[in-house]
Amino acid sequence: WEDTLKALTEIALKVKYMPNDKEVFSKLLEANGFLMYKAPKDDKGKRISLNNFIEINKGGMFVVSVHRHLTLVDNGMFYDSWDCSKYKVGNYWKRPLA
Repeated sequence: WEDTLKALTEIALKVKYMPNDKEVFSKLLEANGFLMYKAPKDDKGKRISLNNFIEINKGGMFVVSVHRHLTLVDNGMFYDSWDCSKYKVGNYWKRPLA
């Protein structure tokens, strides 16, 4: 936690945004090999829930924007301090397989 906060703060000081700003955390994720993708949508053009996202993406590691919040999805499981599984997925970042 402390290492992540330090890394976010270093970037924030350089770009003059708060550490929790998308501009800042996007740079940290990209520096760690994550690639950003736009919000996934269903056949009707509607954004999908985190539950649906996990069904589609059972393998791999993702950082997912959900309800103005980031959550981790790792190999079909999501890790968070609260149950955000019914909320719609915004943009997400995927770590490519090594």
